[in-house]
Amino acid sequence: GAAARAFLRRFVRDAHAKGMTPDWWTEAHSATLADLTARRTDPRAVPPRFQWQTSTTTRTVEHRDLRSNELELTIHKLTDMVDDDPKRTLFVTYDMGFPKEQPFTGKTPEAKIGIQGQGEVGTARINFRTSLAVERRRSTVSAFERRKVSFEVIAKGGVWKGKDEVVARSTVALAPLVSQCRLCEALPLEQPTKHRERRGKLVVELRLHKPMGPNPE
Repeated sequence: GAAARAFLRRFVRDAHAKGMTPDWWTEAHSATLADLTARRTDPRAVPPRFQWQTSTTTRTVEHRDLRSNELELTIHKLTDMVDDDPKRTLFVTYDMGFPKEQPFTGKTPEAKIGIQGQGEVGTARINFRTSLAVERRRSTVSAFERRKVSFEVIAKGGVWKGKDEVVARSTVALAPLVSQCRLCEALPLEQPTKHRERRGKLVVELRLHKPMGPNPE
């Protein structure tokens, strides 16, 4: 009855005062717990009514190891390259697609595809990381929304193979970085002369200190 509810409320309130309940506990929790306990011990009590509520919270993720204007590109590895000649040495070139006048470009160190007994079969571990400065302004957001980073997988030439040969291409859009600060993808590879998929994946990662937009500081 009412006396039992009052007793239980005092009991829980005293426990809260002594630090025996969680920090988020409130008087409303004490009242609810007392009511439910009293109903459980009273055979004439009406079953409790529950209310379901969905709530959404927004949390901004930041990479505090990066500078405010830093865009980091990591090329982790090539995987499932079992159709390629493991004797050939591979490297990857990248073109960030901006700034428009002089896009940021470069290439990775060389790596070989693993074979049975020598590394992970079909995988060439690149483990290359670089970064560039990006101005946080509206024009940069527009560039991110429109442009893609392009990659070329190149087999290095030699005495018998002649000049370097592009064996695959791939791209990744920068648009997701407008609303998120990390993008990690296993990109499908295309044949170099035709827009057809070929076997293999390129694993890349792009990171910002915080999302670029839509209203950069």
